[in-house]
Amino acid sequence: MSRGYVIQADTDPELYQAELLANSIKIKNKNAQVCLVTSRNLEADAFDDIVKYEFFMHEEVVDIRQKDWQLYWCSPYEYTIAIDCKSVVMESHDNLWEYLIDNHSVCLPTVVKDFRNNTLVDKQLSKYEQEYKYKKAYGNCFYFDKSEESLEYFKFLDPLCRDWRSTEGFLFQKQHANKKYYSNLIHTIAANSMRFDVFPTSNDMLSYIDMDIAWSDGILPDGENWLDVMSVWSTDIATLKIQNYSINNILYYHEDSFYNNEIADDFRNYRETINK
Repeated sequence: MSRGYVIQADTDPELYQAELLANSIKIKNKNAQVCLVTSRNLEADAFDDIVKYEFFMHEEVVDIRQKDWQLYWCSPYEYTIAIDCKSVVMESHDNLWEYLIDNHSVCLPTVVKDFRNNTLVDKQLSKYEQEYKYKKAYGNCFYFDKSEESLEYFKFLDPLCRDWRSTEGFLFQKQHANKKYYSNLIHTIAANSMRFDVFPTSNDMLSYIDMDIAWSDGILPDGENWLDVMSVWSTDIATLKIQNYSINNILYYHEDSFYNNEIADDFRNYRETINK
């Protein structure tokens, strides 16, 4: 039974972020297998597997998450957790894996939190819940296996990712169509269209900290982005704090400026230390 994590990255910043994420996964989940999915030819010690995308996309790709639909074919694992590269993992997933494998073919979180562990309203996705009766689903961390049900999900996801503008134009009123690719909405549409249950039995399953939603919900101080007004600390034993709050969950930080050499070195060096 093979299980592992997949991370997508193409640009240099994404590849740096993916390496940080891979190191964080392996620190908290020592025997974890991590696969990088990319369009580039490269080697990197942080990853157990490096896989290239199976299919070429003729459509303009402005967000790597438009390639989510390919992950079923790209993952070398029977059971997979996909995580956005702009994330760090600060928790063990032993119990999570057991729950997901026993209960789901595909599973997406229904709740995201702020760095204080408070559940976020998510004003943007709530519009679609209120107007179109969609149950919220989040796509920066999700699970799938290699079953026929999972294949059905990814085949359904394919045209949504490829032609997301037409999808939104067909399904939603003009004022609710987005100008930029909105991964959470695309996964919400797919999740609510399945004939099988993709939602966890507990809201806390697969939930993660989403600093982008915390920012857009307006619960943080004003600024160009959350890192303008909040401090982040890492240590040489790969702990992480935002302000005075320890991070003990999956953190989706969103902003490229989160990544710096100090954080990257702390996690890389500590992973190498514990693996000696």
